[in-house]
Amino acid sequence: MTIEARQMTLRVPTYAPGVNDKDKSTWTVKTRFLDVAPALTHTAKAQFDGARQLATHLADMYNRSPLAQEDDRTMDPDDYFRKKMGENRDHAADGKKAFAISAAYKKNIVLRDLGRKAIADGLVEEEDVMFATMNGEHAELGELEGITTAELAQL
Repeated sequence: MTIEARQMTLRVPTYAPGVNDKDKSTWTVKTRFLDVAPALTHTAKAQFDGARQLATHLADMYNRSPLAQEDDRTMDPDDYFRKKMGENRDHAADGKKAFAISAAYKKNIVLRDLGRKAIADGLVEEEDVMFATMNGEHAELGELEGITTAELAQL
């Protein structure tokens, strides 16, 4: 049976006496253990699904923690991917593919976030973002879904 271990390297407070841990310039880089889980299959998709399950678990645990209450914040499972800067994997084909799946997922999250921000800032109309996300032109959508131009304008 294959076992997968996951860890995360991040900047954390020192918790040293006399140090203001709210001052992030005093934080240090540490690697923290996250979990160990059996890998029923070691495919790229299974590895990515495991990372998403881990992100959901971390978000749930953080949201119920005193840290979340103290900071008055919540964590969305996608925050794990938003903040992730890279992955440490072997060079096997499944590792490379899992990295590519994860990178594409993060890109999708970032594009959605940018679209929401652009709409909120009034830089674009919501339907423009929707069509851009779908990589479809008005005519293509009409052709695919049988929607007229007038109906599209009402969306």
